[in-house]
Formats: sequence, structure tokens, C-alpha cells
Amino acid sequence: MNRRNKKRAKRGGKAQQQNPRLLIVRGPRFAPDRVRVDLHYQQIFDLATSTIVFPFSLKAYNLTNAFDWDPTLGLTTTPGFASWAGLYRKFRVPHNTIEMECVNKEAFGINAFIAVVNFLPSLVASPQKYLSSNDFDSHQRLLSPVSGANHMKTRLRASINSFGGSANTQVEDAYCYLTDGTSSPGDNLYALIGHESNSVASVSGATFTIRIHATVEFFELQS
Repeated sequence: MNRRNKKRAKRGGKAQQQNPRLLIVRGPRFAPDRVRVDLHYQQIFDLATSTIVFPFSLKAYNLTNAFDWDPTLGLTTTPGFASWAGLYRKFRVPHNTIEMECVNKEAFGINAFIAVVNFLPSLVASPQKYLSSNDFDSHQRLLSPVSGANHMKTRLRASINSFGGSANTQVEDAYCYLTDGTSSPGDNLYALIGHESNSVASVSGATFTIRIHATVEFFELQS
């Protein structure tokens, strides 16, 4: 190395020592601030009318609570929910689709129904007539005895914005839950499912298959 190159190398070394470069490496984020995922739940069960005096059956699903769809059973969590709950503190269900299949098990006809409502009514009379006389999104059908057209399949879509209305700008916050199940809001949407017997002298039974396809929004990362 000649004298000129030695001087250049010496100056370069001093410059590096006097002005060291700080290298900052930024890793990927652990998780986004909020995320929307599609989760699915299915349940198969039998429903029988409770008495001959009021020959109807009724079951309610909380369509805004992916932590526990069926309060009568407890902890009916959507598969996959726990994994996201480990990352986020809160969730809401902006909208979902509920599918219902019903099979009449009796030798007489029944009226099967499903409706989406924003409250749990106290029904002491015919649910079918009650739902028909009010402005609810509902489907109902007369099913023949077991030897006939005794099967129905239908679906309904539920959205919290459709019930909250455009005037309620905080509608999504009003339906917010904690992912650990320790806190729930006062506002909820429900799917009412059941059937009525066409025979006043008999208790009737039917088999239901329920599928809930929910869009769940998780937010507020766990600390």
C-alpha cells in the first residue's frame, strides 16, 4: 500500500470512529390492533313442547356473543375463539348468518319457526302468532307428519347496525364483550327457534340443526 492509500484508509477509519452508524432493526408487529375473522358454530338438539296447555317450544341463541351462543348450556364457545381471545381483550359480532334445519318427529303437523329479535320476550301464548303480528325478520313453515314433507331448511342474517339504526353512531360499542366472558353489554340480538304443535292433545317433538356463521371483530391487544 502506497503512502496516499494509507492516508485514505487512516482518514476513513477515523471517520468511522468519530461518527459510528446506529443500525436499528425493526421486527414484525406481534398482531394488528384489530382483526375480523369468520367463525362457525353448529349444534344439533331435540325440542319438545313443554305442556299441552301451551303446546310450543322455544330456544334462544345470543347472536352477538361468540363466547357463549347458548346460555342454557354455558361456554358454548365458537371453535377458534379461544385462540383469538388470547391475543385480544374485547370483541363484537357485527353480523352473522344463522341456518336452521328442522325435522318433525310426530304423526301430526307442527309449525316450525325462527326469528331475529333484539330482546327476549315472555311468550305465554302462540310464538308463531306473536312473531307474525310484529315486524321481525322471521321464517316459519308448517311441517307435515313424519310420512310427509316433514323437513325444512332456512337461514336468516342478523346485523347489529340494522337494529341500532343510523342515528346510533356508537352502535358497535353498545354490543361489545370481553373475551374472557366477565363482562357483557345490555344490548344483544337473539335468534328465537322453536315449533308449535297442531295437536292440542299431544306434546310434540322435533329435531333441530343450528349453524351460526359469524364475523367476529377482535380488538384491544392483551398487555
